[in-house]
Amino acid sequence: MNKRIISLLLALVTVLSLTACGKPSSGGGNADGEQITLRMGVSGKSNVSEWDNNALVLWLEEQSGYNLEIEVFSADKGERATQIATMVAGGEPLPDVMCYFALNQDLQNTYGKDGYLLDLLPYFKDEAFIDSLAQKYDGFNYVKHVEKNCEEDVKARYLTEGCSPEGQLWAFPSLGVSQGDQPRNMLFINQSWLDKLGLEMPTNIEELTHVLTEFVTKDPNGNGKADEMGMVGSVNIARGDIPSWLINNYIYLNDNYMANCTDDGQIYLPYDRDEYRQGVKAVHEMYEKGLIAELTWTIKEASELPALFSPADEVSKIGVWAGHPTLRVTAGNPTLYEYTGLLPFEGAYAAFEPLSISTNSYVSGETEYPEEAFEILYLLSTPEGQRRQRYGEYGVDWEWAPCVPECEVCAGKGINGDGMAMKIINSDAYTGQTTSTFANYLVGSLHLRNVTVPGHEERDVPFGHFAKDPASLDDEITWSEYRSKMASDHAKGYMAHADANNPKNIVNKLNYTTEETELMGNAKTDISTYAKEMRAKFITGEIDINDDAVWDNYVKTIHSLNWDNYITCVQAAWDRKNAG
Repeated sequence: MNKRIISLLLALVTVLSLTACGKPSSGGGNADGEQITLRMGVSGKSNVSEWDNNALVLWLEEQSGYNLEIEVFSADKGERATQIATMVAGGEPLPDVMCYFALNQDLQNTYGKDGYLLDLLPYFKDEAFIDSLAQKYDGFNYVKHVEKNCEEDVKARYLTEGCSPEGQLWAFPSLGVSQGDQPRNMLFINQSWLDKLGLEMPTNIEELTHVLTEFVTKDPNGNGKADEMGMVGSVNIARGDIPSWLINNYIYLNDNYMANCTDDGQIYLPYDRDEYRQGVKAVHEMYEKGLIAELTWTIKEASELPALFSPADEVSKIGVWAGHPTLRVTAGNPTLYEYTGLLPFEGAYAAFEPLSISTNSYVSGETEYPEEAFEILYLLSTPEGQRRQRYGEYGVDWEWAPCVPECEVCAGKGINGDGMAMKIINSDAYTGQTTSTFANYLVGSLHLRNVTVPGHEERDVPFGHFAKDPASLDDEITWSEYRSKMASDHAKGYMAHADANNPKNIVNKLNYTTEETELMGNAKTDISTYAKEMRAKFITGEIDINDDAVWDNYVKTIHSLNWDNYITCVQAAWDRKNAG
């Protein structure tokens, strides 16, 4: 079997042909009895050292019976979009399957209408077709799986959120975000410092100001140095934007989506509101008192955070830090034990990311084999496809192991009811150089890995559940277990607060018509960029937030950035989404 890897460069498309041995046809033939070959485009990753004989590619071929020619595109999202545009402009057909290309909604609609992407909704709606795939792949029906296991909100959005305004579904929808990833910002406070100084957990801005003042003036880390900082995060890195967390005490603010909505359905932007200004003033006052470190605006790379949040000398320096614990602390550093989650204050809002429905993978509208191309994405969404995408090859990167009745996820039943769950053998398939995966793509429903059994016995145990080692039951909680529990407890508390305190209407992902997209132009980017730039200047005192003339000029400028047209288009998309 001959296979090609086509590495597409930004300015020039270069075709490389490689030959490898493979499997014979196993039911993957066309009408003439010849084995079907599908071109499969993938998003290149530097840590994938083998594409031609990648274990995931070989498994897809073995299971489907089709020959896959792998075409490796740029790892950069923008460059991938340019490569697609170059192929379209040059009349070169797109790959039959495009795995994790992450085209924006406007490009999807444009390419779909022009015939370059296939509308997948009819395939999802064809029960007989989906049943035939379920029969081929161990009885797994993806549509019924979503109906059984997903939250009501996700079920309602699953096949509609990614649709164009005209109702076409140009992408294979994937469910990717777990509850642990939903908080827009995650803050953790040094409980050991609170205890040492005899302080209570703060419940409002005034109390937080007092606590932070004590932190930076009373030497709570006990090293005799004035090296304590109040709050440290990063406005440039996910879940670290301390200023926006504080402003949510005054107005709902989620810069990812920008728009807010009144209870009666009227769209507005928060950036010109008196409540927003009041929130910015409060953050400015904390900054002026030295309670928010300037590092919060200057840190650009996530790699800068672990040494701050968990210092090498194991002496805590920060009273409150912001970021996801799984990604922002040094493994094994004991300072982590000093921290606990700081939840939003009573009456404050809690900006969040919805359980996402990603639309990143596609089937070519010009493919000769539409059902077969759809089948490859479906195969990746099966339980084994999910595990292989994420964790690699069975027997090489992971294996089955018995779980225990005390397990809080499966209660001893395991993933398939036989008491067995996963155990990692080789973590490189997930975090290092790999020949077993495409470096952790998300095609399917990986967010279900965090759905737990208690209270939800009717749901399946997550595909990626890991066995709890019986030998560890009597052990003290490990550092990694503490970190996971710390993040999980915070996320649960945060989302419970969001449910109880957030506005009735939350604006998240919306789909726009071509006309609306043209009318908005670059408004979203321009408004967001200017709002964040000015917020930083107001907070750090570069510009006086208390000067009415300065504020009025700021409002005039931000309104000039196609503000009214942007709101008009968001309103139209919101009304369309919520019609009926």
